[in-house]
Amino acid sequence: AVVSTQSTGFEEEYSYHETYPEDDAGCSVFALLELEHPVLCVGDSMVIISRLDIDINSPSCRLAFWGRIQHMYKSATYTSDESLATLRIFKIKEREGLVERMNDEWTVIVKDLFKKETDIDLFTHLNVSLSTGERGRIDGSFGNSGKCKVYVEDGLSEDALTLLDKKKRKEGGGGKVVVKLVFKRFMFDKKKQMLQ
Repeated sequence: AVVSTQSTGFEEEYSYHETYPEDDAGCSVFALLELEHPVLCVGDSMVIISRLDIDINSPSCRLAFWGRIQHMYKSATYTSDESLATLRIFKIKEREGLVERMNDEWTVIVKDLFKKETDIDLFTHLNVSLSTGERGRIDGSFGNSGKCKVYVEDGLSEDALTLLDKKKRKEGGGGKVVVKLVFKRFMFDKKKQMLQ
């Protein structure tokens, strides 16, 4: 896992990156390394990691990366106990759904944001944004098919009301309103909480 931030501390939150970020200007990059065998090392020491799987006669560089050791986990059970939970590494998660219909100018029914088996109560009160510019929050489930109710804080705009008009939709008019949910999930959080 590669994470980036401005400082080095367990109280900070770190953004997870699958690969080394191309635009790393002004930020530090950290890596969580899991070794196959224990290695004797000293904290805050400089390390150079080589790629020993490359042929020594190859013209390519065998250096993978270098850096300083920030923290070491000494327990063999660090993955099963709460040790890794102190690393606040998060991934940004996104979900999209469509407004199926409008209940009133303050409430819409959204489909395809969740699967049928999803416990929507876990997502209740999370903020969402509509493609027409409004902001809202998930107000609970609607039926048993994965649909949910979304309360729109300032009411639906004229654009949204026009797109969601029942008469225009029956006549083949109207349009789609996309609902987007964005949240953070911490990788080593056993409760799998979602935060915004």
